[in-house]
Amino acid sequence: MAKGKVKKESKKRVVDPVQVLIVDLKRTGLWVAIAVGVTFLGAIVVETLM
Repeated sequence: MAKGKVKKESKKRVVDPVQVLIVDLKRTGLWVAIAVGVTFLGAIVVETLM
């Protein structure tokens, strides 16, 4: 019985991290897009000032 429970828990642990990674990738993707946009705007401002 203990082995069966461990197997079920291991399967759940395998499925949940994937969903968490997908959510994290979406969040990080948004943050990366924002960071890239800010860096590009900053570079343009620096170039115009220089």
